[in-house]
Amino acid sequence: MDVRGLGRFERDQFSYVYGPGGERLWPTPQQAANVDGQLANEGLLTYFRSEGDIAAAFGSYTVIKAASLARNPDATAREILSSSQLGPAAAAQFQQIGAECRLAYLY
Repeated sequence: MDVRGLGRFERDQFSYVYGPGGERLWPTPQQAANVDGQLANEGLLTYFRSEGDIAAAFGSYTVIKAASLARNPDATAREILSSSQLGPAAAAQFQQIGAECRLAYLY
């Protein structure tokens, strides 16, 4: 998920991907219920500064450009922009990839 140039993106314990209407695309409630916190932090969500770093870690990958940053709905003390919102074309592309993908933020 490419969030470069969209503002102050923050790494956080949790992150979500939202569709153009604000619907949560990742993780789905079913995915979230079946993944413990440690696995979510270590295995499903990673952060990279360059596409070369992603390639070195995973080999093949797909870059999807986010339309905007989104607030972490679990944050209560302050606004944490650690999630992303997709436009219609990017949301369709994201949904084509499948539910078993790892999410890597390019920030």
